[in-house]
Amino acid sequence: MAMTRFLLKGTHMPARFWGEAVRHAVYLLNCLPTKALGERTPFEAWMGRKPHLAHLRVFGYVAYVKNTTPHLKKLDDRSSPMVYLGVEEGCKAHRLFDPRHGKLQVSRDVMFRENCEWTWNAGANNEERVPEFMVVDAFSTDEVIVAADIEAATEDVTTLTVAVAGASSPSTPLSNTNTTSSSSVTNSPESYEGPVRFRSIVDIYANTEEVVGIIEEEGEVMMVISEEPTCYQEAATEACWYLKGTIYFGLAYIKGPQEIGVFGYSDSDLADDLDGRKSTSGMTFYFNESLVSWNSQKQKTVALSSCEAEFMAATTAACHALWLRSLAS
Repeated sequence: MAMTRFLLKGTHMPARFWGEAVRHAVYLLNCLPTKALGERTPFEAWMGRKPHLAHLRVFGYVAYVKNTTPHLKKLDDRSSPMVYLGVEEGCKAHRLFDPRHGKLQVSRDVMFRENCEWTWNAGANNEERVPEFMVVDAFSTDEVIVAADIEAATEDVTTLTVAVAGASSPSTPLSNTNTTSSSSVTNSPESYEGPVRFRSIVDIYANTEEVVGIIEEEGEVMMVISEEPTCYQEAATEACWYLKGTIYFGLAYIKGPQEIGVFGYSDSDLADDLDGRKSTSGMTFYFNESLVSWNSQKQKTVALSSCEAEFMAATTAACHALWLRSLAS
C-alpha cells in the first residue's frame, strides 16, 4: 500500500480514487524486478519476456482526450482535459477520468501533459474557472486550433464555390456579405488594447470565410499571435481596413458548356521565408471558365532546390485537383 499512498499524495488526488491507485500500483509492481524471482519481474516470469514500458505515463496528471462526439461545429473543442489513471487491461488503451462530468473513459487517442497536474482543490467541476494548466498551455495550442479551423473553413468555401459555379446563370455576381465582423472591429474604441483585443481581431479575420485575399499576410500575423502585439497593430489594422474596403467586391460566374472541365495552375518560389527557409506554394483552379479555388501556403518541409519546391507544389495541386474532380462528378 506504500506505492498507493504515494500515488495519491504525490498528485494530490482525492481519497476516493484509492481503487484506481491500487490497480495502477499492482500493474507497476508486476513490471518491477524483485529479489524473490532472482531480479526478474513477475511479468517476465509469467510471460517469458521482458515487459514493454514505453506506454507508461505519470499517474494523476493531465491528458487531452480526442472528442469523438459526432457533428462537431468548427468552434467546438477537439479534445477534453482529463486525468490519467493508468493502462486499460486487455487492450492498448488508457484509463482516464473526466472531473467535469464525473465519468471514467477508455481511449487510445490521447495527448499527455506530464508536466501539468490537475488542480483538485480549486473546484475542478466548475467549468467557469479555468485551471492553471489550461492558462499556461493555451498560448502554445491556440495556433494549431486556429489553423485547423482556417483549413476547415477553406474546404467549405471551395465546396460552396464549385456548387455555385456549376449552377450559375450567365454573369451572376457573387458578392461578399459578411459586413458585421469587419465593421465591429474597426469602430471599437478599444480594438487594440492588449493581447486579448489583438487576438480577437485576427480570429475575426480567420472566421471570415468569404475573404481569402490576404492569406499570406494573415499567416505572418498568426505566427506572432501569442507575443505582445505592439509591433503588429498596424498590420492588423490594415487587414481590417482591407476587409471593410472590399465588402462589395465579388466574382462573376459564367455558365459554361455541359462538359465539366477542371484545370488549374501551380507555382512555387525558393526559400522565400528568411526565418525557416521554407518555400511557398501557390495554386489556382478553374471550374470550366470560373475561378473556384485558390491557395497560397508555406510548404511543410525545406526544399533543397527549385525543382524540389516545384515538385512539392505540383503534388499538392494534383491532390487538390483530384478532390475537385470527385466533388464535381
